[in-house]
Amino acid sequence: PWTNPGDIHSTPDLKDIVQEIVNLSTWCGGNAMALALAGEGLRSAWSRDANNGLQPVLRVSYDASSVIPGDSCAQASESKLVVNGADDVEERGNNVWANGQSLDMDRVDNHVGVRFQNINVPQGAVIQSAWIEGTSRYDASGNTTIKIEAELTNDSEPFDSNNGTVDDRSWSSAIDWDITEDWVDNAAVTSVDISGLIQTTVNRLDWVLGGDMAFRLYQSSGTDRALDSYNANPIGAPRLVIKFQDDGSAVSTARTVRDALK
Repeated sequence: PWTNPGDIHSTPDLKDIVQEIVNLSTWCGGNAMALALAGEGLRSAWSRDANNGLQPVLRVSYDASSVIPGDSCAQASESKLVVNGADDVEERGNNVWANGQSLDMDRVDNHVGVRFQNINVPQGAVIQSAWIEGTSRYDASGNTTIKIEAELTNDSEPFDSNNGTVDDRSWSSAIDWDITEDWVDNAAVTSVDISGLIQTTVNRLDWVLGGDMAFRLYQSSGTDRALDSYNANPIGAPRLVIKFQDDGSAVSTARTVRDALK
């Protein structure tokens, strides 16, 4: 009997039902799974709306060795912050700013370079969505367009303080980030989807798990925008987020507290 509110109760083993679902050719780990409960008599359990903490939980244990690298499927994500001041720079003409507080996108010839290290996305993975996050350096209003380009390489080298550290690299065609909303100082901002740039990179035959990616951002029209640099705000520095289907090759796709604090 269920006599005490708040007691934990468990169903019989549901492994055969779960196994049938995950054996479907269309199943990919991370997909949603729905189970219907019906029977005789009356029992009541907490819903999430009534008690966020006592809602039903599905617990699944499985043999990790059965996940075969290159022959599996899971919805995965990768999130990487800029991790040092040399990985976000500005270049304009013969000037390079590698230790500034802001990443200014205020003119066509002022180019911001950002580099993200150790991207755990397998070669050929299906990219579902991707974007760059950052922190607004100042209040800003008015429409603007920011160009975003990816470096055409399998492993981006660090930036330095030398002329050409950004502009002497080979860059992809640009994706337009059209901004119509106001930016508020110290607020989080998110770019347009750049999954096409990531897909092109990981489709390279020489791309390997753990490679580094770099991007170039600059204003093509409109009002000025600026992001916090790593030197100004390490936790709020630019971050690359990638959602993809993993074939079992990725070493680690979980975002940890340590990742969030880097």
